[in-house]
Amino acid sequence: MTTNGKGRNGGNRATQNTALDARHNTGTDPLKGWVSLACADNDRKTEGNPGLTAATAAAKETGARLAVPEFPEDAIGSDFNDLANLRRAAG
Repeated sequence: MTTNGKGRNGGNRATQNTALDARHNTGTDPLKGWVSLACADNDRKTEGNPGLTAATAAAKETGARLAVPEFPEDAIGSDFNDLANLRRAAG
């Protein structure tokens, strides 16, 4: 089963993780088959990189793995959608 936690942000990450875990927990091993992933926005051109900062905190708080999109230095974009579009345009 795949769950889309779309819409999580720095202010509601723990609440939403708990809700997802409760909704999809089968009652045996609550972690069996689950890998939690915090997908960062890489706001590398913004002071303090708030997207990466919030995702790192979310990963630490919830025990999730952290995924960060990496861009060429001159590329525009900050999230995984931007990265996919950049790669699609490159062919």
